[in-house]
Amino acid sequence: MALTKLNYTGQGTIPIASIPTITGDKMPTGSVLQVVNAYHTASTEISTSYTTYLNPSITPILTSSKILILVTICIDMIGDSSFFAQFKRSIGGASETNLNPDIGASFYGSGNFGSANQHGLGYSITTIDSPNTTGSIEYRLQLKENNRAILSSSGDTSIVLMEIAG
Repeated sequence: MALTKLNYTGQGTIPIASIPTITGDKMPTGSVLQVVNAYHTASTEISTSYTTYLNPSITPILTSSKILILVTICIDMIGDSSFFAQFKRSIGGASETNLNPDIGASFYGSGNFGSANQHGLGYSITTIDSPNTTGSIEYRLQLKENNRAILSSSGDTSIVLMEIAG
């Protein structure tokens, strides 16, 4: 898609006030309307029960928007350990639900390197959500460990939320 730069200063026959402001509802399908980032940068031992470590919120501009979700998890595995991740959402403060069956509680990151410690292992989750709302949405990255896993300070654990015009 070509972009056109307007250098109109209001001179001529069209008053500058009559040029429309480009808002989210005027953007074409596939346009990025907004981006939200959340980071966990500290070294934190993961709990043995599901605990929320990141919970960014976004309020879509359009009901038809999709939310592109990019999750990066940086883990230190101490000895023979592993971790589980699940991704949930809450719309307008309602009870949380699994985002989708493919992510829900089915993401499993395994160390399984015997007794050796492994630092800065990277895992990612990418999905597209169709929340069908203009209400505030909170997404929650929840993790739990088996033996000893630590959110690493050698790399950020992060979530990027992008609203894409539908």
